[in-house]
Amino acid sequence: MFRDKDPNALPVEETRKLMGFSMSSIKRQQIVLDSETIEFSPEVKETMTKVRDLYIRGMKHGDDIAYAEFLKSSLACLEACGIERLEAAKDKLFADCYSAPPFVWQYGMDYCRNFLNEGLPTT
Repeated sequence: MFRDKDPNALPVEETRKLMGFSMSSIKRQQIVLDSETIEFSPEVKETMTKVRDLYIRGMKHGDDIAYAEFLKSSLACLEACGIERLEAAKDKLFADCYSAPPFVWQYGMDYCRNFLNEGLPTT
């Protein structure tokens, strides 16, 4: 939202804080909450590493093929999780993660729903 200059975007410092939480969760392959740390299985960690590599090659190095694969992987992950599981995860973050104002977790769900409804870009 911040990059798109959305009027509902958080200020730059809050955006940085949330991006730090998100990116550190992906890099460490665990989600550190106030009351617990969620660890991923070795298989999930391996997949996360591969998908993160696609993201870096696609977004940071301009590799369009890698970026397309990253988008396919992201959509497959959302489809595999399903809306109910994603809602449960959002509720857990809402209740146990104070890195963000409470309303932003719904923004994440809206993004996921939009991605699931629209599918992959055609370009």
